[in-house]
Amino acid sequence: MILTDISSGNTRLVLRAYFLIVISLVAWLAGGVLQSRSQLKIIKHGSVRAHTVMGWQQGFDLLKMVYQLRQLPGGTLGYSAMVILFALSKITDLLTANLVTQVPIKSRCPFGEGMVLNTTGPYLLTAPPSNGMPYIVAHNSQYFSLNNTCAVGIYAKVNQDVTFCPDTQDILGTWVCSTDATRTYSAAYNMAELSADLIEQDLLYPDPTGEYSAFGEYYNHFVTWSSSASLDTESSSTGTWDVRAAIQTNASPYDDNVTMLPLSCSMNAVPAEKITGVMNTTIALENWKTLFQGLMYYGTGTPSVSDPELGLAILLNTMTMVYGGNNMLLSVPAQDADQTQGCIVFATNVPTVIEALVLLVAGLFIGLMVLSIVYACKLGFTRRGGREALKTLPDGVIGWAVKAAQEHRDNGDPDPGQHARVRRREMKNWLIGYEGGESRLRLFQPC
Repeated sequence: MILTDISSGNTRLVLRAYFLIVISLVAWLAGGVLQSRSQLKIIKHGSVRAHTVMGWQQGFDLLKMVYQLRQLPGGTLGYSAMVILFALSKITDLLTANLVTQVPIKSRCPFGEGMVLNTTGPYLLTAPPSNGMPYIVAHNSQYFSLNNTCAVGIYAKVNQDVTFCPDTQDILGTWVCSTDATRTYSAAYNMAELSADLIEQDLLYPDPTGEYSAFGEYYNHFVTWSSSASLDTESSSTGTWDVRAAIQTNASPYDDNVTMLPLSCSMNAVPAEKITGVMNTTIALENWKTLFQGLMYYGTGTPSVSDPELGLAILLNTMTMVYGGNNMLLSVPAQDADQTQGCIVFATNVPTVIEALVLLVAGLFIGLMVLSIVYACKLGFTRRGGREALKTLPDGVIGWAVKAAQEHRDNGDPDPGQHARVRRREMKNWLIGYEGGESRLRLFQPC
């Protein structure tokens, strides 16, 4: 069971209180049922063994009394009930404390304000800027989504919510990138020759733009990319264009060879085609090439990242969102649009075993209530004198103390039939010790 309106801490508190109270009531009812059962046996057989009416025991007393009596207190049935309920009280508490936990679940959260994509235009810019907060927010939103085990993509709206986890309705589509086999070139190849060879192999489009890190006469971390829009008009009728890129994968600028990994990307986002259709890709790729290079490596002098295709897809998604959102973070959705976004919220998970224990304890309570009523009805049909005599049957430590006090009073009175019955609340006035100079302990009333 998943609970969203109560914290896991409060749920544990409620459940532990429930088990504590209800199991205590079950134990009280079970003790009463065992007492009624003993009373009915006395009516039928005239007596019962004393160890079967020792009252309800729990904890270490369950073992200690077995050792002391060499019998099971309460008899086999009673002792079994006491052990089961004592174990049940501890098991329910331990399981509640350990199994009722806080878990993340998908939900919908208010969006507020942020960057809202305009899929129909017009757009304020020729190409998306790469140096502002909108880029950071759009880029980070995809990593928030990944961290929350959700999808990257071109989102209809984004903000800085770290719990962001988009549903299908939040995603317009995504760029999809793949890699080709690496190509290795000798150090004699300069970057222009290397790019020309990749174009000749149809691994780059014409007129690519690139970025590299210089180490004297050497270069490192060379990346280059280009779009198919350079082959057509900048504003195609479909609004779709592809990207071909290549990145240097080896780490050292002093290596004899240069290893290049080709990548190709295409956009699978029909609702966003208007956005990319009017974007000037030449300016966009030129503006974003340093970001492209930065995302492909772990830092200075390092090899390429393990999943460059994902990093490039995230970058192209970000570029599309920044342009479609007009590079603005203070927008709000239209009044008739969805005002929420997918997110992760924390809820309380109550496992099936806890639900079963709740029902089991409730069932025990109801069952013992019914059994108590049945036994009470049976005792109600016995003769009045017998019922009154059975009221003095001990039902625990206090019951046995009262029984001992009553017998002491009766034994010391010449007419015990006229002597008042000892009540439980009177036990506070009785003493145990040496009475009248005797050398053995006795239970007595002070003079």
